[in-house]
Amino acid sequence: MAYKDGNMISFTDLMNNGWTKRLIETQFGEPDYVKDNPYSSTGFPQMRLYNRKRVEIAEQTALFKNHCKRSHFSTEGADLSDFFA
Repeated sequence: MAYKDGNMISFTDLMNNGWTKRLIETQFGEPDYVKDNPYSSTGFPQMRLYNRKRVEIAEQTALFKNHCKRSHFSTEGADLSDFFA
């Protein structure tokens, strides 16, 4: 389930959009915001959230584009609106 906040995107949603844990940590470091996870009472008690603008900028970098080419993940025509609706 996509986290619905116009300004933030969750770690899970980043992973679903082609990011890896290592790439997220390299590109962003610490999350911009951490909050209780309303989608799970067990497992991951907190959500790691990243600023949408930072994500959009990062997805235009050579680092991310090269990662996508190597992993055969295409960002061409990617529609992030579901994450930010």
